[in-house]
Amino acid sequence: MNKSQAIELLGSFQHFCYRKNKIDDFRRAAKTIYGQEWDVELDSGQRMQFFCTICNKIMNHVKSMCDHNRSGSHLKNICTYKPRGVARKYLNLRDMLESTNAKAIGLQMVEEFYVPGKLYYKCILCGYHEKMEAMYNHVVGTEHTDKYIKMRVDCGTHIMSLKQREDLRTFIVNEEGIRITDIRQILGKSARRSIPANELLLKDMIKTNGGPGPHGPAL
Repeated sequence: MNKSQAIELLGSFQHFCYRKNKIDDFRRAAKTIYGQEWDVELDSGQRMQFFCTICNKIMNHVKSMCDHNRSGSHLKNICTYKPRGVARKYLNLRDMLESTNAKAIGLQMVEEFYVPGKLYYKCILCGYHEKMEAMYNHVVGTEHTDKYIKMRVDCGTHIMSLKQREDLRTFIVNEEGIRITDIRQILGKSARRSIPANELLLKDMIKTNGGPGPHGPAL
């Protein structure tokens, strides 16, 4: 789904908000336009609603989602809030998670690959691999959360409601804690073998061509 298609679909939300067969389409559209932290759930009346997984906020309309997406509290929670024009720089995924309110679970399933100037992450549970900010959105998002809940708790194969998911997330956090320190770090040659070649090539090209080096912005 491209951005034009996503915008067009979101524009029809009020007409299709009770059409449960379209929930995956609206979920993709919300993520495409507003970010991976957005999900779509059904309320008690089987009406679709938008849910910000970072802020634990429910929105009943596209305009509300748009307004929330630009709010200072949301921007701060997704680590892009810039006090006095200076962006917060995070050392790694652990640092990002410790600086937000998100209660991520299953962090012991995440591996961090480090070579000088480059961080890359892989979620063993979901088979997902990406850079730091994308991995943050993944571990606080619905797909990863649901997979870990179903691995830890016998909750059947049905789609979880928002309340069920949050109750089970809270149960797991109370049982395990938030296992930020269990993110496994892999260094040196082993890390280099696991980082996609194009990511390493970009880093090496910047150094070779005299671009931002040790004193420039981090990749």
